[in-house]
Amino acid sequence: MIDSEVKKMLLYSIRIPTTSFIFGTSIPTSMQFIPIAKGVRLTEVSITLRELQEYYHHGKRLEHARDVTKVDVPVNEEPRMLNERGEEGWSFQQTLQLPETMARMIQDVDQLGIRIGHMLEFTVKAVNADGKSKSV
Repeated sequence: MIDSEVKKMLLYSIRIPTTSFIFGTSIPTSMQFIPIAKGVRLTEVSITLRELQEYYHHGKRLEHARDVTKVDVPVNEEPRMLNERGEEGWSFQQTLQLPETMARMIQDVDQLGIRIGHMLEFTVKAVNADGKSKSV
């Protein structure tokens, strides 16, 4: 669970039910965005699974990162009523499908100078009433 703020524009909450997933399954996410300032519009939301590789070759540390899969979340321009407290905002449930084989993604490893891990990256773009765009 992640609860935070986008530069005095949006409060957001992102929920993922667990941190471990199996090849070929999907990662369900739940996201909620509440504008803090008047006139804020949510313009883009995307989820990317990034693979981070770190290893040592002839005593040098080498790093590599790649995007394994990505999904763009359809965003409605107008905020909607989110709860009984009268808060307006945007709420999304989105699934990110994982590759079925290791040909497109390597499993997590931390052995003998080789470290491979994965992280979910959420990109959120919003525009304030003055037309200035912020991205996190």
